[in-house]
Amino acid sequence: MSKIIRHYELPAPSTDTVSEATLSLDGAKALIRFDYYRDGLAKRSGLLFKGVVSTQHCSEKCSTSRQTKSFDVLREIVDSEWAKKTCEIIGSSYRKNFLPRHFVFYFDSVGGFEILADDFEVLPEEDGSWEELNNVLMPI
Repeated sequence: MSKIIRHYELPAPSTDTVSEATLSLDGAKALIRFDYYRDGLAKRSGLLFKGVVSTQHCSEKCSTSRQTKSFDVLREIVDSEWAKKTCEIIGSSYRKNFLPRHFVFYFDSVGGFEILADDFEVLPEEDGSWEELNNVLMPI
């Protein structure tokens, strides 16, 4: 049985979000962006994953129990079967004796995200929503 490490909990429930969480990929980086209301004000933050090997997402309707147990909490599955199988497929040419970390996060109404990566960092909380920021950067 794999060991589970709890790393991060959303500062507000994902049932109280401004907009839906999103996953974006850029090379070997992945970013999960989320925003929420706290004390009546919109706030935004995110989780940045580095050295990404693989990602998967399941909608709320199709999420696994492993994902739903990670409701509003970033968890790491140590000694993950998915990580082992992915490394077998990639082969030793990728990184010898390397097993990426398996992170799992579930958001209400969005579903479950799973990411194989070297590491992650929590982005600092900022005022405003991602939607507001996008509208300033890319007006419609």
